[in-house]
Amino acid sequence: MTGSKLVIEIRSNRVMAAWGGRRAGWIDEPIPEDLDRDSLGAWLKERLAEAGAPSGKVLLAVPRREAVLLQLELGAPAEASESDLHSIARLSLGSHSTLDPHACVLDVVKSVDGRHAVCAAPAEIVEDIKRILKAAGRSVVGVTNRSSGLANVSRSEDPHLVLLVGAREIELAVINDGVPVLARHLNRNGDVESDIAKIVSEVHRAVTSAKLVGGLQELSAGYIHAESSLRKELVQQLG
Repeated sequence: MTGSKLVIEIRSNRVMAAWGGRRAGWIDEPIPEDLDRDSLGAWLKERLAEAGAPSGKVLLAVPRREAVLLQLELGAPAEASESDLHSIARLSLGSHSTLDPHACVLDVVKSVDGRHAVCAAPAEIVEDIKRILKAAGRSVVGVTNRSSGLANVSRSEDPHLVLLVGAREIELAVINDGVPVLARHLNRNGDVESDIAKIVSEVHRAVTSAKLVGGLQELSAGYIHAESSLRKELVQQLG
């Protein structure tokens, strides 16, 4: 799931993307209703360029209702190839998920404590999104879900928090050694002050939970992706 500075999620009516680096940024926009699937790639290419997104391959975040992310003990030898890991993970998936392992796209990476993070998503959905990205001049380096995608954007091995505040949704994740140990998804209600209060409360609860349940000590940093005025207010309140 590594090798990309840009993480993107494409739904039927909305696009979300985030990227790290010296010129970190993000977009969260509705897809114009008059666009068909053939025109979507060109529109996406233009929007990413306008927003200053980095060039190169992307990490595809499959919508949470479609993807499954599991932490599995695969029992694979240290010298196992990527192909071997995928074969072992596919065999293990059937006993841990209702997804058909033979009709899924898998991405497998080393996690913590000898386990592997396995992301599985229906191949039909992934291939459709790949066609859109190809029309946008992009290829896919891996498949994951949103919280793990944010971990890839932050690119820090120390315990830290990542917060993405979109127009409709809020994604919060506590990351340790590149792996989400806690993730929360919230809906916005349209009132900025209420949203800020909700976010601040959930951040404090998430940090406390990560320390008590996840055994983490102090978080080294926090990464906030949000509209500039909202981000400034959150930084002030979260300290």
